[in-house]
Amino acid sequence: MKRKWNRPIWVGFVVAVGGLFSYDFFAQFPITRDFPWANLLLFGIGAVLLIVGLFRAFGRPQLYRGKIFGSIFTAIALFLFAFFGYEIFYVLRQVPLSAQAPHVGERAALIRLRSIGGNRKNSATVSRCFPIPRQKLFAVTMCCIPAQDLKARTLPGLPNF
Repeated sequence: MKRKWNRPIWVGFVVAVGGLFSYDFFAQFPITRDFPWANLLLFGIGAVLLIVGLFRAFGRPQLYRGKIFGSIFTAIALFLFAFFGYEIFYVLRQVPLSAQAPHVGERAALIRLRSIGGNRKNSATVSRCFPIPRQKLFAVTMCCIPAQDLKARTLPGLPNF
Protein backbone atom coordinates (compact mmCIF):
# COMPACT_ATOMS: atom_id res chain seq x y z
CA MET A 1 0.00 0.00 0.00
CA LYS A 2 1.36 3.39 -1.00
CA ARG A 3 1.40 6.00 1.77
CA LYS A 4 -0.31 9.36 1.18
CA TRP A 5 1.12 12.80 1.75
CA ASN A 6 -0.01 14.28 5.02
CA ARG A 7 -1.24 17.65 3.76
CA PRO A 8 -2.34 19.15 7.12
CA ILE A 9 1.29 19.13 8.29
CA TRP A 10 2.50 21.08 5.27
CA VAL A 11 -0.44 23.49 5.17
CA GLY A 12 -0.29 24.01 8.94
CA PHE A 13 3.39 24.90 8.79
CA VAL A 14 2.85 27.36 5.92
CA VAL A 15 -0.05 29.01 7.79
CA ALA A 16 2.02 29.27 11.00
CA VAL A 17 4.93 30.87 9.14
CA GLY A 18 2.41 33.17 7.47
CA GLY A 19 1.20 34.19 10.93
CA LEU A 20 4.69 35.43 11.73
CA PHE A 21 5.49 37.21 8.50
CA SER A 22 2.06 38.77 7.94
CA TYR A 23 2.44 41.08 10.94
CA ASP A 24 3.75 43.92 8.75
CA PHE A 25 0.71 43.60 6.49
CA PHE A 26 -1.82 43.54 9.33
CA ALA A 27 -0.08 46.42 11.15
CA GLN A 28 -1.31 48.76 8.40
CA PHE A 29 -4.88 48.56 9.68
CA PRO A 30 -5.91 50.17 12.99
CA ILE A 31 -8.07 47.24 14.11
CA THR A 32 -5.15 44.78 13.93
CA ARG A 33 -2.40 47.23 14.91
CA ASP A 34 -3.26 47.49 18.60
CA PHE A 35 -3.66 43.77 19.22
CA PRO A 36 -2.41 41.19 16.68
CA TRP A 37 -5.52 39.02 16.75
CA ALA A 38 -5.27 38.15 13.04
CA ASN A 39 -1.73 36.84 13.48
CA LEU A 40 -2.74 34.85 16.55
CA LEU A 41 -5.66 33.42 14.59
CA LEU A 42 -3.26 32.30 11.85
CA PHE A 43 -0.99 30.72 14.44
CA GLY A 44 -3.99 28.95 15.96
CA ILE A 45 -5.16 27.58 12.61
CA GLY A 46 -1.62 26.45 11.84
CA ALA A 47 -1.33 24.73 15.24
CA VAL A 48 -4.63 22.89 14.77
CA LEU A 49 -3.55 21.69 11.32
CA LEU A 50 -0.16 20.58 12.63
CA ILE A 51 -1.74 18.67 15.51
CA VAL A 52 -4.23 16.98 13.15
CA GLY A 53 -1.35 16.05 10.85
CA LEU A 54 0.69 14.65 13.73
CA PHE A 55 -2.24 12.54 14.93
CA ARG A 56 -2.68 11.19 11.42
CA ALA A 57 1.04 10.48 11.02
CA PHE A 58 1.48 8.72 14.37
CA GLY A 59 -2.00 7.16 14.49
CA ARG A 60 -1.90 5.50 11.05
CA PRO A 61 1.74 5.40 9.94
CA GLN A 62 1.04 2.74 7.32
CA LEU A 63 -1.35 5.14 5.55
CA TYR A 64 0.16 8.62 6.07
CA ARG A 65 3.68 10.04 5.92
CA GLY A 66 5.06 12.78 8.12
CA LYS A 67 6.29 11.45 11.44
CA ILE A 68 9.70 13.10 11.14
CA PHE A 69 8.75 16.19 9.13
CA GLY A 70 5.64 16.69 11.23
CA SER A 71 7.63 16.69 14.45
CA ILE A 72 10.26 19.04 13.03
CA PHE A 73 7.69 21.43 11.55
CA THR A 74 5.70 21.48 14.78
CA ALA A 75 8.83 22.31 16.79
CA ILE A 76 9.78 25.10 14.36
CA ALA A 77 6.23 26.50 14.41
CA LEU A 78 6.22 26.43 18.21
CA PHE A 79 9.54 28.30 18.24
CA LEU A 80 8.19 30.90 15.77
CA PHE A 81 5.07 31.40 17.90
CA ALA A 82 7.20 31.83 21.04
CA PHE A 83 9.41 34.35 19.22
CA PHE A 84 6.35 36.26 17.97
CA GLY A 85 4.79 36.34 21.43
CA TYR A 86 8.05 37.52 23.03
CA GLU A 87 8.52 40.30 20.48
CA ILE A 88 4.92 41.52 20.47
CA PHE A 89 3.95 41.20 24.11
CA TYR A 90 7.28 41.93 25.83
CA VAL A 91 9.83 43.73 23.65
CA LEU A 92 7.39 46.20 22.06
CA ARG A 93 6.02 47.12 25.49
CA GLN A 94 9.49 48.19 26.67
CA VAL A 95 9.34 51.55 24.87
CA PRO A 96 10.30 54.31 27.34
CA LEU A 97 7.80 56.97 28.35
CA SER A 98 7.85 60.24 26.46
CA ALA A 99 7.90 62.48 29.55
CA GLN A 100 10.92 64.42 28.27
CA ALA A 101 9.63 64.81 24.70
CA PRO A 102 8.58 68.32 23.61
CA HIS A 103 4.85 68.96 23.65
CA VAL A 104 2.76 70.38 20.81
CA GLY A 105 3.72 74.00 20.15
CA GLU A 106 6.80 73.84 22.39
CA ARG A 107 10.18 74.77 20.91
CA ALA A 108 12.53 71.88 20.28
CA ALA A 109 16.15 72.01 21.41
CA LEU A 110 18.58 73.67 19.03
CA ILE A 111 20.62 71.32 16.92
CA ARG A 112 23.34 71.98 14.39
CA LEU A 113 22.82 70.84 10.80
CA ARG A 114 25.24 70.73 7.90
CA SER A 115 23.89 71.52 4.44
CA ILE A 116 25.05 69.99 1.18
CA GLY A 117 27.44 72.86 0.57
CA GLY A 118 29.02 72.39 4.00
CA ASN A 119 27.38 75.44 5.59
CA ARG A 120 26.27 75.02 9.18
CA LYS A 121 22.71 75.87 10.07
CA ASN A 122 20.91 75.55 13.37
CA SER A 123 17.40 74.23 13.81
CA ALA A 124 15.96 77.72 14.45
CA THR A 125 16.95 78.76 10.91
CA VAL A 126 15.54 75.55 9.46
CA SER A 127 12.22 75.89 11.31
CA ARG A 128 11.70 79.27 9.65
CA CYS A 129 11.90 77.47 6.31
CA PHE A 130 9.29 74.86 7.24
CA PRO A 131 6.98 75.93 10.07
CA ILE A 132 6.01 73.11 12.42
CA PRO A 133 2.24 72.54 12.52
CA ARG A 134 0.57 72.90 15.91
CA GLN A 135 -2.33 70.52 15.30
CA LYS A 136 -2.10 66.75 15.51
CA LEU A 137 1.67 66.67 15.74
CA PHE A 138 2.90 63.08 15.72
CA ALA A 139 6.44 63.37 14.47
CA VAL A 140 8.56 66.22 13.18
CA THR A 141 11.05 65.68 10.42
CA MET A 142 13.26 68.65 9.84
CA CYS A 143 15.05 68.61 6.55
CA CYS A 144 15.73 71.82 4.72
CA ILE A 145 18.35 72.40 2.08
CA PRO A 146 19.10 76.07 1.45
CA ALA A 147 18.09 77.25 -1.99
CA GLN A 148 21.55 78.53 -2.98
CA ASP A 149 22.96 75.05 -2.34
CA LEU A 150 20.53 73.68 -4.90
CA LYS A 151 21.04 76.60 -7.28
CA ALA A 152 17.28 77.09 -7.41
CA ARG A 153 14.91 80.01 -6.90
CA THR A 154 13.25 80.44 -3.54
CA LEU A 155 9.54 80.63 -3.05
CA PRO A 156 8.13 84.09 -2.39
CA GLY A 157 7.82 84.88 1.30
CA LEU A 158 10.48 82.41 2.48
CA PRO A 159 13.83 83.74 3.68
CA ASN A 160 16.87 83.15 1.55
CA PHE A 161 19.71 81.75 3.62
